[in-house]
Amino acid sequence: MPMRSEFDTTRRVVLTFGTGEITDDELKDHHVAMFGDPAFDPGFDQLADFRGAIPRVSSETVRMIARRSRFASEARRAFVVSSEVAFGLGRMFELSLGAEAETVRLFEDIDEARAWLGLTPSSSAL
Repeated sequence: MPMRSEFDTTRRVVLTFGTGEITDDELKDHHVAMFGDPAFDPGFDQLADFRGAIPRVSSETVRMIARRSRFASEARRAFVVSSEVAFGLGRMFELSLGAEAETVRLFEDIDEARAWLGLTPSSSAL
């Protein structure tokens, strides 16, 4: 499974992991499962680690995922990427969010992402 999310209800954060090739269908299925999970809370922040991911997704899917996001507008979302392709898709995601984009940040360093979310390196599974 190239994508999975865990819900840390104590710290109110969704920890998302992406590894290997991720296709349009896998990305869509993951979001349906994540938002449908009873542990999901729209007010949670998100720390997504895509350093091991090889995205094979279309720009249309990225824009659709952004439009259908169920995170609250104030929820902070940190995406950690390691490739130019993933960074470009992340920027497209940000731009598709419109005004909510100010709560989304792309990082290459996991510790910087944790710090931005207020998570210490030792307090995160990521």
